[in-house]
Amino acid sequence: MKSLMRLVPAWTVEDAAAAFGNGGHESLGFTKLQEVKPIAGRGGFGWFQWTGPRRRAFEAWCREEGLDPAGPSANIGFLAHELATSERATVGKVSAALGLEAKTKAFEMAFERPGVAHTDRRLAWARIALDAYNTAYPATAVPLTPEKPKAPATVSGLDKPMALSTINVASLASAATGGIAAFSGLDWRVALPIVLVLGVLAAWVIWQRSRYARKAREAGV
Repeated sequence: MKSLMRLVPAWTVEDAAAAFGNGGHESLGFTKLQEVKPIAGRGGFGWFQWTGPRRRAFEAWCREEGLDPAGPSANIGFLAHELATSERATVGKVSAALGLEAKTKAFEMAFERPGVAHTDRRLAWARIALDAYNTAYPATAVPLTPEKPKAPATVSGLDKPMALSTINVASLASAATGGIAAFSGLDWRVALPIVLVLGVLAAWVIWQRSRYARKAREAGV
């Protein structure tokens, strides 16, 4: 990763980790350079699975530089070459993203442009790359940057909160008292269970409203 940052001075450790995370996914942990099941032609090759015209450009560049296409110098070198030429827009997009997850996604969309994303796997490799860097260079270890906060969840429909101040507890108490009076003519063994049910129902309403209000506060509504 340090060699990539030397070649792409605008990038931080997290930016480089995002790139390596994508490479780790594309090459199965840098172990499979040739695409396993090509859809057409020779398929992809290299850490970043350069395909079609990009594969031919990679191979030609390696010949010009006298590098083995399977080696790290060739793969990191051609990555930096593309980031300085045909794929230079990737540099700014990754730099502008906040947090390792967003940077990994930015590299994926700008540089790899996959048919099937698998962002979660790319991110897992990016975290491995960052951990490896921190282990190798503890003096300059880089903690994960907090991800961009997600928009707060909204509460609607049946979950729409009602402030506790709008609950007329006195009315509930009055209703309960009225219920007792209404059942005063009944045998106490019949009236008591009914009054108890009414009391439990009133307590449940108060608890539900309190829960919804708390949920709304937590969601920032």
